[in-house]
Amino acid sequence: MFSFIRRKLILLFLCSIALIGAQQADAALIKINPLPDPVPLSDIVNNVGNQFPGGQLIVGDKIFSDFSLFGTASGGAIAPTLSNFYVQGVLDSLTGEYGLMFNPLMGAASGQIANASLAFKIAIAPGFANVIDGATLALTGASASGNGSVQIAETIFPTPSPLNPLLSLSGFKDANSPLADLQDTGTWNPGVKEVYVRKDIFVTGGQVGGAHLTEFFQFYHQSVDPLVPEPSLMAFSVMAVGFVVTQYVRRRKSSDES
Repeated sequence: MFSFIRRKLILLFLCSIALIGAQQADAALIKINPLPDPVPLSDIVNNVGNQFPGGQLIVGDKIFSDFSLFGTASGGAIAPTLSNFYVQGVLDSLTGEYGLMFNPLMGAASGQIANASLAFKIAIAPGFANVIDGATLALTGASASGNGSVQIAETIFPTPSPLNPLLSLSGFKDANSPLADLQDTGTWNPGVKEVYVRKDIFVTGGQVGGAHLTEFFQFYHQSVDPLVPEPSLMAFSVMAVGFVVTQYVRRRKSSDES
């Protein structure tokens, strides 16, 4: 609970810094290899340079895969595609949470609209005894003027079927929206080994004004799987079983000798 409150305050701070153009916004973020720089989603889907086998991007204890994107535009705006929607793996060094930084480069002037539906899967990587039990969305690069607006609506599901969602998140920016609308966070219980994410993104220029979305972050909270025993408990269990077996063998041997 406290980690989520702390993260909420951190991301709210990052959003405020981003809005005034300060460079300190990335102070808590560590960029994860194999992505020293953002790459288009098309590179991951097509495994460009053999860096992303199976269309997977591994970030810490999480595997991001099955990326799909459908974009539309009207009024002369540029439609989002896998080729102009950029992504990079990141780590929040203050919370220890892994996630993604998206750079969609979406813009809409007066009378224009650019929308995108983005979907992907997240799974705990082999060798990690963790589960996913929460998420945070932060619009750190959203701007709007006049009656333009930017909105992201996200839903997280436990299976590919869009039923029984685990969590819904949203972020919103217009000329008058408070900073609190730029980010959202939540949890679910129990944690799961994999989730399926769908984001609906709307950038609207309005009748008079404009809007742009150039960056947003997504972090996914991990915790230790309660169904996986800790190493110390496993060692104790092994010792206990060994003691019981030894005592049983000794009793049998003593009984046979008598």
